Formats: sequence, structure tokens, C-alpha cells
Amino acid sequence: MPFTYCLRKMWPLHRGWKCMAALLACLCLLPDMAAHAQSPPRKVVVNGRVADESGDPVAGATIVERGTSNGVATLSEGEFSIAVLPGAVLDVSCLGYIDQSIGTGTRTEFEIVLQEDVKAIAEVIVTALGLERNYADLTYSADKIRGSQLTAVKDPNLILSLSGKSAGVQVNKNSSGAGASAKVSIRGVRSVASDNQPLYVVDGMPILNSTPEQAYSAIGGVADAGNRDGGDGISNLNAEDIESVSILKGAPAAALYGSQAANGVILITTKKGNARKQQPVTFTSNLTLQSPFSLPAFQNRYGVSGGVESWGARARMKTYDNAGDFFRTGITAMNAVSVSSGSEQVQNYFSYANTAERGITGSNRLMRHNFNLRTTTGLFRQRLKLDGNISFMRQVVEDKPVPGGFYMNPLVGLYRFPRGVDITPYREHFEVYDAGRKLNVQDWIAPSDDFEQNPYWVVNRIRSRSLRNRVMASFTADWKVNGWLRLKARGNVDYVNDKVRQKFYASTAPALAGANGRYIESSYSETLFNGEVLAMFDKRLSPDWEFSATAGAGLNDRTVNSLRIDSKTASLYFPNVFNVANIVMNGSAYVDEQIDARRQTQSLFATASFKYAGSLNFEVTGRNDWASTLAYTSHEGSGFFYYSAGASWVIGKMFELPRWISFAKVRLTWSRVGNDIPMFITNPKSHVTAGGGINAADAAPGTDLKPLFDTILNYIPAPEADVDQPFQMLVSAIDYNEFVGRMAIGRIERGALKQNQEIMVCNYHNPDAAPKKAKAVSLYEFDGLGKKPVTESTAGNIICLSGIGDITIGDTICAPECVEALPFVKISAPTMEMTFSINDSPFAGRDGKFVTSRQLRERLFRETLKDVSLRVTEIEGAMDAFNVAGRGEMSLSILIETMRREGYEFQVSPPRVLYQTIDGKKCEPIERLVVDVPAESVGAVIEKIGSRKGDMVEMTPVGARMKVEFLVPARGLFGYRNEFLTDTKGEGIMASVFDSYAPYKGDLARRNTGSLVAFETGESITYGLFNAQERGTLFIGAGVPVYEGMIIGVANRGEDIVVNACRKKQLTNTRASGSDDALRLVPPRQMSLEQCLEFLADDELLEVTPKSLRLRKRILDHSQRMKALKGNKA
Repeated sequence: MPFTYCLRKMWPLHRGWKCMAALLACLCLLPDMAAHAQSPPRKVVVNGRVADESGDPVAGATIVERGTSNGVATLSEGEFSIAVLPGAVLDVSCLGYIDQSIGTGTRTEFEIVLQEDVKAIAEVIVTALGLERNYADLTYSADKIRGSQLTAVKDPNLILSLSGKSAGVQVNKNSSGAGASAKVSIRGVRSVASDNQPLYVVDGMPILNSTPEQAYSAIGGVADAGNRDGGDGISNLNAEDIESVSILKGAPAAALYGSQAANGVILITTKKGNARKQQPVTFTSNLTLQSPFSLPAFQNRYGVSGGVESWGARARMKTYDNAGDFFRTGITAMNAVSVSSGSEQVQNYFSYANTAERGITGSNRLMRHNFNLRTTTGLFRQRLKLDGNISFMRQVVEDKPVPGGFYMNPLVGLYRFPRGVDITPYREHFEVYDAGRKLNVQDWIAPSDDFEQNPYWVVNRIRSRSLRNRVMASFTADWKVNGWLRLKARGNVDYVNDKVRQKFYASTAPALAGANGRYIESSYSETLFNGEVLAMFDKRLSPDWEFSATAGAGLNDRTVNSLRIDSKTASLYFPNVFNVANIVMNGSAYVDEQIDARRQTQSLFATASFKYAGSLNFEVTGRNDWASTLAYTSHEGSGFFYYSAGASWVIGKMFELPRWISFAKVRLTWSRVGNDIPMFITNPKSHVTAGGGINAADAAPGTDLKPLFDTILNYIPAPEADVDQPFQMLVSAIDYNEFVGRMAIGRIERGALKQNQEIMVCNYHNPDAAPKKAKAVSLYEFDGLGKKPVTESTAGNIICLSGIGDITIGDTICAPECVEALPFVKISAPTMEMTFSINDSPFAGRDGKFVTSRQLRERLFRETLKDVSLRVTEIEGAMDAFNVAGRGEMSLSILIETMRREGYEFQVSPPRVLYQTIDGKKCEPIERLVVDVPAESVGAVIEKIGSRKGDMVEMTPVGARMKVEFLVPARGLFGYRNEFLTDTKGEGIMASVFDSYAPYKGDLARRNTGSLVAFETGESITYGLFNAQERGTLFIGAGVPVYEGMIIGVANRGEDIVVNACRKKQLTNTRASGSDDALRLVPPRQMSLEQCLEFLADDELLEVTPKSLRLRKRILDHSQRMKALKGNKA
């Protein structure tokens, strides 16, 4: 109607109807023409995937239609979809990769491969505190590993997948089968005593990775339970949940985490939900078969020796694969499913994983279930981001094998089993019925009361079951205040609960269990609370300068509750009944309990960096920890402070590099990190042990001995003495001075003594002898470590006086008017003897200042003036040799080492025991040996002393330690001290005193190997030593002077072998001496003085100089030595 009305106004009605029809036709065509003019060409949808050169998806790559603002970003799997005009050009770009341009043409499907931009290296890596940094800007060493690299070849312990993927990172798997822990060391071992594992951080928060029990000795484990591997914490994670792993190697990277990161940091970033993911459900399955890769090569030429082991008579024997038949094929099945979904506001990620593993020995099995749920959301236009995560893990491990040691290691019996004998009877009948005990007992070819046991008994009758439940929850809130400031708060809870049961059936080795067996019930729980608040600044100050900083505060709180009840060697009331009520709870049992053992650390930290022109970067960090472990110390208020400073320069961003250099960077760092101290060491407390024993708190840290001296003054009463009574003193020590002669040291029991006073000397053990008159020529009192002269001293003081030429320990010095001897323990006679003689080797006189027989004689006899237990006698017919007898090997070793340090040069013979004939029987000296060792070391000590003919007299538990008393032949202690310190890890204390003479106990097993003896005089050569080391173990390396007859190693055989250590390679046109560099020598065995003395055979001597200890033959010339040997045999 309106249109018609307009026409009526414009055109009068008298116009012709033909004009009207033509106009209407034109108007009807106009809309259609306009529509065709305004409609753009029809777009097409292009789909594709972006990946890197290794085939891994590139997430976050940008695809833009050239000349437009039309663009999309790739999803987590690298997929994209975009609608573009036909023939459009797509520009593809991503940080760290070279840009590409793709012409679409008529195609709609693309597979785009991006090449890494090595010169730029702008890869983003997660660093300390979860901060994302440009890889090229880092001032320290770090590596990033994608999650897909961890799942390419799966392992139940995901951390093992890091092996070989980062330089300087060593990953070793414990050999304890299914459920084994892993040892990760970053750039070497930093501590001998403490844990060397790195700190594991998941999504910015530290997690627990403690191991409640670990293998470390021959018997091993807590309370000698047999080297059980308690597992680690990192193995509990599901590898499919990991997005990437960052390894921070340098100390500056760990400085922001403080003491807990002294061994490096491994940062783990887990997967999030993705609303755009085209495959919201992912399922993976993995099946692995395992078998022993390599077994020892067993000899099949020598049969049974002594009925229990090989290396007997040579014979043609049937070959049995006893070792191979012991193992089975292991199977590991890992299945995982994950769901990723959500919207732009909320994203969810859920996963479940199941791991089932069957080990290669016995009935070793593992079953693990992992559940994980993570939700992320963005509020207020993505200014506030919330991230919550909770995961649960349940794991059961049955019959985990031990990784080492003797007693619970089935490989000991398996490998020692005699060759040519079929092990099948002991496999099928590893236990036999004992009618006397009315139960099955262990059956084995060798006595099972020693460290060797039937391997099939070990895997079938030493059983264990461990259950672990673990819950981890975390929450993060990230608020973007403005363009340069962000605030973040986060916290996590990590709870681990372990329950372990171990059963040792009756007739298991006595070092492990009592006669009726052994039962262990153990529970361990640890809870970690961790919270942090951070403020992050990031601002560009100018076109060239950028500034970023982070400051924050943190709280780390750990609480441990544990209870271990162990029958140990106390045994059970009824055999093979395994419950707590059946444990004999005496001092030989073991009970350990921790109730809310808590460690807390409060921290302040900050980091700041300046970046110039994208090339130069300067960074400083600082962290201060206030740890609860520092309580009761002077550092309690100050805590630990860790700091670092570093700079890096990416040269290629300032200067153009040659084409053959892809990337160049210089970095310099300085940092300080360290380990925390153990809990409760600053304030130790005594506690009650099994059977009502007391574990005394006998250790406390300190910088001096003032607390000890104060305690002595407070608790030990002052001596009570009467100064008005006649003078009396017992001589308890002797000193010698070249100016005043022999000096008596003792405490005045009563009265007073003045200089030049007349005195009398008597002895309690020689009452018939007439007292001797003397005079106190000089008088000294002790002042600190020195002595000061005095003219008078009274009762209670310790004094030193001279003027009595033949005074000895045990004598009593008293006033002439009251001669009364004080009782004293009689000094025992020497029990061991060695021959000291001048050094007559070809190298004599090179090192020492005192080398003549006169000087040696004077020094030895002077020693007798202050060591009353020493006896020196001249050998008839020998002017340059002396027999020196003393109280044991240690006293003679001290004398040798003292003389060596004073500059004396001499040689000594092997130590000899001084025997006596009593009632017609040959008797030898017996020492009463008392050792105080940690409870876990007592088995090794008992075993070693037993092999040296020692008898255990008494064993008393003292808290967590054992006090054991033995009667052992004096010769049985030769060289044992070093072994003792090794077996007890330096924590053992041993002392011996002469007890009595007893009938000879038979020969002791000495070394059954010969010596490697040098053939000629000269300097050792690598070529000669390389050939010699095939025949034994060397004591020297290349470039060491040697002489004919000198012992340079121990032979593999039972007789001496003459070797030419100075032999050189004959040079020809095709052989050069420089090729010796390719020869590799095994590091030589370093011998201590005690080890040298124990090594000596009857025809050998030890050459002692201020700089060297050399072993040698008595007769140096080889031909003369052979004649003497034939003469002895004749």
C-alpha cells in the first residue's frame, strides 16, 4: 500500500498503463540484483593437525587466514578446524617453531609439521615455584620432558622413564622386584649419610617421597629384618596424568625451595580438562614381559668341595641350569582411561589407572589402583582462576624380594650351589618334616644356621605383604589484579599410610629369626600440609628492559605416626603362629613407636630478574627457612638462609651467528644450599624399648666440650681427701722427658707434696720388696693441655713429678713415715711380638731421617720408658733387628705409626702370638672383647668374630644398640678393626683386654692367595700393569717406583706370581707407545697399616717409611727365593 501510494503521487493517472507495467517490472528485479551484489563467496571448512618433527602434537599453535583476522589455536592434541575462503593462505606460527605458510587450494585436510626454531629457543619451561620462564633466559641448567616421552615405554614406576633423557641425571631401579623404589641422583651424590633423592613438586606443591625402610647392610633393614625395600612416593603417580616434567639441576634452581631441594628438583605438571578436546575419552593399555637379561657364567669343570660348594676336584659333570630355572617370566599390565570435558568456564579431568605386575621370583605380585579428579574454572572474565585436584592410590605388594645382603637373598644359595648337582630335590622339597619338633623345617645342602639358605625356602617361607593407601589433594587460587600484578594462594595435603606384615617360618637362619620363627607387624603414616602465598610482578620498564619478581611465604608441616612390633630373635611362643600376642616380648625383641613426630618449616622467599634486549638476563633469589629441627640451638631464631645470583647472555640475540652455530649462550651462577638436620637431634630424649629396656639419650650436638665439663662439675662430687694425712699417690701413667727423664703421673690420694721432699716407692703386687727412697726433684700440675711447674700440691690434684728413674705404672709413692701401697690391677704380660729391623730394601734411606740400627735401638728402648707393657729384646747374632712385644696388634700399630711420623725408616715382620705351655698343652692368649654396636649390625659382627674362633659370652640390649662380649684368641683380632668399622658403618665401639691363656683353638683361615711380586726394578708402566691385573688385584698404579721382590698386588691363585710391572710395549712401525692411553687400569687397592700387617705372609716384610708402606719378600732375588722354597719343601 505505501509503495502504491507513492506511485500515485509521482505519476498522474492519465499516464498510460504501459509505463506503469514497465516500472513495476524493473522494481521487482532490483531486490534480486542487490542481493547478488552484497553476498560474499561461500567459505570452506579446513581441518588439520599440527605436530613437531618427532610427531608429537603442538598445542597452542596459531592458524590465521592471511589478510584477515580469522584465526584459531590448536587443541591439546594439535587439531584445528577453520572456515576460510577457497584458495586462502594459512599462516601457522607457534612459540619456539619456524613460521609456515600453507596454501589451501582445493584441499580441506592438512597434516602440518613445524620445525623447531633452534636459534630462538623460546620454549616455555616450568621452573621453581611453578613459574613459567623462557628456556633461553634461565641462568641455570634445566630440562623439559613431555609427558608423551614418559608413556612411550611404560614402567610401573614412572620416574624410571626419565632414564637417559636428561644429562647428569642418573636413574637406577632397586632390584627388589614388583613395587621396587627408584634412586634418582642429579649431578652426583651430595651426602654420605643422608638421603640424596631430589625434591618432587607436583603442580607447584611438594609431595612426600620418603622411604620408611631401605636396604643397607649384610643382614639389612630395620632391626635386621632382611633388607626390605619400603618403596618410594613418586612411583605412586599415574604416568598418563602427566603433561610435562621439568628437571632443575643447578643449585640456583633449588635455592627457592631451601633445604628440601639440596639434591635438585623435579617439577611435574599434570593434565587439565579441555572443553575443545575432540576425543574427550582416552584409553591406553600396555603389556610388558620380563625375564632376567643376564645371569652369571657358571664354571662346569670343578665339582663339589666339602659337600656344600663348588671348586672341588676337576671332573666331567652334567650341566644343570639351576639359576635359570629359579626365575619365571614376569608380566606387567597397565590400563588407563581418562575423560576430559567441560565448557569455557569450567573444565574437568578424570582418570583411572590399574597396574598389575607379577615379578620374576617366587610369588612376588603388585596391584595398584589410581584415581584422579581435577577441576579448573575461570571467574570474573578469567581474572580469577581456581584449580582443585584430588587423587587416591591403593597399592598391595606381596612377597617383595630383597635387593641385596646375605641372609634373605635367595641368590646367595642359588649361586653357591655346587656345580654338577641338580637342585630339583631342594626345589620340590625345600622343607622336610621334623618329627622331634612336629613341624616342617628347612632342607638345604649346607647348614642353614649360617647366612646361606635354600632359595626356595626364602621365597616360600619368608613372606610379606604391604598395603599402601595414599590421598593427595591440592587447591590453587590465582587472581590477576592488573596487567603487571598477580596474587596466588595454594595449598596441598599428602597423606600416606603403610601397613606391613612379615612372616619368617621356624628354622629360618638364626641371625634373622628365633627358633620358632619371627613376626613383624608395622604401620607407618605420614601427613604433609603445605601452603604458600605469592605475589608476582611482571612489567616492561622500557622497550629494552623487562622486570619480573616474585615474593611469598610458605609453611611446610610433616607429621609421622608409626608403630613397629618385631619379635626379632626373641622368637615366638608357638612356632609359625603369626600374631602380636604370640611374640616373646623381651630385650631381644624390637618395638619402635613414633607419636606425632612433627617437623615444621616456615619460610620467606623472593626472586627478581632483569632482562635487557631479550638477550641479557640477571636474576637473584633468596629464601630463609625457620625449621623446628633447629630448636634448642643458636640458629633457632635465624634459621637457614639460601641465596643465589646468576646471569645469562644469549649471544645470538645481539649478534648474528655463523650458520654452523645454531645457538650460543653464556651463564654464570653463584648459590648456596644445604641439607636440614635430623629430627630431635638437638634435644634427644631417652625412651623405653622392648622388654623394659632404656634407650639412653647419649648424643647431643655442640661446638665445644663445655656442656660435658659443666655436667661433670654438677654431678660428680669433688674428691674427698685429707690434706693433713701423710702423702700418698698411685702412679697411673708414665711420661718421659729428655731433660728430666722418666716422670710419674697420678692423683694425690691424701696429704700434700712439696718440691725436693723425701719420698718412698713401693708396689702392691710386690710386698716383700723393700721400699725405695727417692726425692721429688720437680713437680708439675696440669693446666689445660699443658703442664705448669709448682712448688707444692695437695690431695685431689693430678700431678706429674720427676726424680724416680725406674718408676712404673702401679707403684705407690708415699711419705717415709707412712709407707702403704695402694691396690692396683696388675699389668698383663705382652701377648704379641714383631721383629723391627733396619730397612735394607733398594729404596732404603730415600724418605727417612733416622735409618741406622743405633737410632732404631735408641727409639725402641726409649719407648719402654713410658710404655710399661712394651718389651724390647735384642736378637742374638743380629745387630740390626729387635723383637718388640706388646699388648696386642693395636699397641704395636700405634708404635709403628708414631715412629713413621717422627721420620723413622724401618721394616717389620708379621705379628706373632706368644704361646705358652701349660700342663703340657700349647696355650694361646685369649682376649675379652667388648663391642657396642647398632642393633642392625650385630649379626655381621657375630658372624665375623665366629669365623675368627671367638665365642660369644653375653649379649645385652642397650636401647637401639647391642653390647656384646666375646672371648676371642688374640691372633683372631689381627686386622679386624677395619672390618668392624665397615660392618658397623663407623658407629661401633670395640675394646679388648687380656683375659687368660687357653688351649690352642686351631688354625685360623688366613688368605689363601699368593702375592704378585715385581720382577725387576724400575717404574711401573701401564702396559705392564694391564697384563698383571689379569692375574690379581693391584696395590699400585702407573708411574710408581718398584724394585725386584716388592709385592705389588694379591694373586688370584694360591701361590706367588712374578710379574713385570715395568714391561714396555715393543715399538714398531705400526705400534706406538701412545696407544697405551687406550689401556684401562682398575683402580688400585689402597692398603692401610693394619691391612698390610694382616696381609703379611711368613716370608714377607713390611717396609715402613715416612711417605710409603711397601710390602716385600724377605728374599728379594727371585732365583734365591725359589731355591729357599725348594729347600724348605725338602
